[in-house]
Amino acid sequence: LEGKDPFTRNITHGLQTPLATISVGLEAIQDFDVKAEPEKADRYLAAARQELRRLSRLIDRVLSFS
Repeated sequence: LEGKDPFTRNITHGLQTPLATISVGLEAIQDFDVKAEPEKADRYLAAARQELRRLSRLIDRVLSFS
């Protein structure tokens, strides 16, 4: 992102952060046997849902600038 304007850097960071959180949660569900621990799976899924809402709000804000 070197040389990008601050708006682009902020948007990119804002998109990457929730995507990374979602990715880690889904990997954990897939790679570890969380089926045996439904509470843990629910926490991962709740975090993913929260980050998806965050992404949606960010995208809505970007579109409102257009």
